[in-house]
Amino acid sequence: MHRLTAALSLALAAVLASGCASRSFDAAPDGDLLRVERTPDALITALERANDHFAHAPDATTYRERDALAQSQSPPVGVLACADSRCAPEWVFEQRPGRLFVVREAGNVPDTQAIASLEYAVAMLDTRVLVVLGHSACGAVGAAASGKDPGTPALRALVASIEPAVAAHREHASGDELIGAAIDENVRRGVRALAENSPVLGAAVEAGTLRIVGAVHDLATGTVRFLD
Repeated sequence: MHRLTAALSLALAAVLASGCASRSFDAAPDGDLLRVERTPDALITALERANDHFAHAPDATTYRERDALAQSQSPPVGVLACADSRCAPEWVFEQRPGRLFVVREAGNVPDTQAIASLEYAVAMLDTRVLVVLGHSACGAVGAAASGKDPGTPALRALVASIEPAVAAHREHASGDELIGAAIDENVRRGVRALAENSPVLGAAVEAGTLRIVGAVHDLATGTVRFLD
């Protein structure tokens, strides 16, 4: 565990050393979508205005790096995260563009497309650490724990992929305790699945050029807890 944490810390330190945090630029005026009238036209207009601000008034470092990043990328860290709107990895780890290669799936499930994306990062972009990032109060895990029919074929497939993590703890936990244990278990299973289901990632782990770790983001505190 100590070596795992040390390796991850060094990798993230290298990312941080490469530049300032992603939050260093000022937000666009009136750019908070939660304060915009919830109609398609109003929301799209707000996105257009916010992007104009990003393109023309970023912080100095982002502006300086834009030309180089437009030509190539080599993100040191990849993240498989949940699609939940509250846990964007770029904000959780305070990173600007070019630092994190992020794949997001509901329930941070390593499906075929997610694995393919992370294989590209490792094989072509020299990514050295992959983080499977779950989070507290995960709705996908909660749906799997509820035992209820989620209602559509796509949602049923998603829930089915998470149900083994719930089943591993159902005999000795219930309610919020079950969901919390299943969130951790789902992350650990995701870590194993990446190494076991991908020849590219598995070979990189065996060669010592890649480390795959699991972590859980606490929505209430903002902290990230790295798992064994």
